[in-house]
Amino acid sequence: MSATQLPIRLRNHRCYGELVREIRLSMLPGRWDKVDYTHMLMLVGSCTNLKLLDMNLCGNMRSSELVGLFLLCPSVCRSLEYLDICETGFSASAITRVLQLMPNLQHLDISDTDADDDLLVVVSQSNQKLTYLAVAGCINVSNMGIKAVVETCTKLEVVDIAECPFIDDYAFLEANNIKLEIDSERDSNGYMP
Repeated sequence: MSATQLPIRLRNHRCYGELVREIRLSMLPGRWDKVDYTHMLMLVGSCTNLKLLDMNLCGNMRSSELVGLFLLCPSVCRSLEYLDICETGFSASAITRVLQLMPNLQHLDISDTDADDDLLVVVSQSNQKLTYLAVAGCINVSNMGIKAVVETCTKLEVVDIAECPFIDDYAFLEANNIKLEIDSERDSNGYMP
């Protein structure tokens, strides 16, 4: 077994990370402290055919580590269709660099990050297969960034713009048959369920 293979036991069969298609960390208690770069490199680096990665609230990684993780895992970048990095604290420039590596992304949740219009312009150029985009709580996103994505990502169906104070051109979005999610589902402390 090479150092990059993740051994997984399924009953009496020994399998490897290339069989893993989804990693959902969003329900892992304490993920904001427990999941770090070393853990993610072991998981993601071993799962070469990964389709879904949910790192919601996994904030114990630096922006440079996020970029490094995906630069070391080019096959994951090509195979990934679903990415959730909401509430992680990664910089807009790090998220931008990572998204440029993911041409097959269909579902992207960057809510409550430092995402801005420049990042969304890159999304419009690099992630044209998007069907779902969530930027809820991204206070640096405006009509300009959303328009860039809508005009280029022709498969886009849903945009979550809850708590985005500079997005108010709902008519443009509705004219492009985009389903809007504009009501937040946050609890009284501001957290997503």
